[in-house]
Amino acid sequence: MTKISWHNLDAKEVVKILKTDAEKGLTEKEVQARQKESGENKLPEEKPLSQLRIFLAQFQSPLIYILIIAGIITLGLKDFTDSIVIFGAVLLNTVVGYFQENKASQALKELKKAVTYGARVIREGNIKIVDSQELVPGDIFILNPGDKVPADGRIIENHNLKTNEMALTGEWLPAKKKSEVLPIETPLADRDNMVYMGTIVEDGKAKAVAAETGSKTEVGKVAEMVKGTKEEKTPYQRKLSNFSKIVGVVIGFISLFIFILGVATGQEFIQIFTTVVAVAVAAIPEGLPVAMTVILALGMQRILKRKGLVRKLLAAETLGSTSVIATDKTTTLTQGKMEVAEIIPLENKK
Repeated sequence: MTKISWHNLDAKEVVKILKTDAEKGLTEKEVQARQKESGENKLPEEKPLSQLRIFLAQFQSPLIYILIIAGIITLGLKDFTDSIVIFGAVLLNTVVGYFQENKASQALKELKKAVTYGARVIREGNIKIVDSQELVPGDIFILNPGDKVPADGRIIENHNLKTNEMALTGEWLPAKKKSEVLPIETPLADRDNMVYMGTIVEDGKAKAVAAETGSKTEVGKVAEMVKGTKEEKTPYQRKLSNFSKIVGVVIGFISLFIFILGVATGQEFIQIFTTVVAVAVAAIPEGLPVAMTVILALGMQRILKRKGLVRKLLAAETLGSTSVIATDKTTTLTQGKMEVAEIIPLENKK
């Protein structure tokens, strides 16, 4: 499908292309049909992990793999005491990690539900407030001061509208809007006849027609790019992986040395094998994964007490390894606007 430069079209032409009515808006029947075609008006996001996947993710550690192999071998040799200790350590590590990450996952789901907002739209000639996720291309929406723009839209009527587009363009000064046609080569930050999803109305009023929704919006395209970012291993994962390799190599050499020594001295194969397994199991630090998981879980709890939410257990360690944070000021550390924090009345003097 050919991309349409909405800013380069007259408002009436945009309304015509989107098959809507600037005064009456869409009918409920048209909205339902378009929702099936365009989907929900929300940003693309990764599918949340199921509880089973969160549980299985706790086993994704080289040291856990070594412990499981050691547990199976000791179980095969009927050394039940060592088997219970090893599998107990693996289970404890898994349970602690699972409950912490599942708790954070559920909290994030509730948080996402809480941040949904309403949009003022015109449908069948009536003004109504609907969930912003229900908007479709062709919906006519009204903007007032303080509103969050629900979709990328072409302005139809403008009454001194000013929007804060800091999150999209990086410019903290309010963008003064207009409804006139703009040249096709106009850059995003200068498309003053358009409003963009997620930006905030600071002043004025306007009526606009939704041109793009969901992942097709400008902020949706950014979200798609971020979504495709490859996840890197944390410092803890890299160190643990290297440590596990070293442990595996050392245990392998020691086991091979004991095996060769046993054969050279004429010992029975079963006795040699039992000795090798006993030494290998004894060399594995089965308490290390549990200790690290508990430490990271405590870190998550401390962050939570300071009103921070960590989705993954390993992220708590990554935060502790951070030496430099590169961030902008406006909307991250500050809001880019002045607000009255306290009113101190003056005493009446006669």
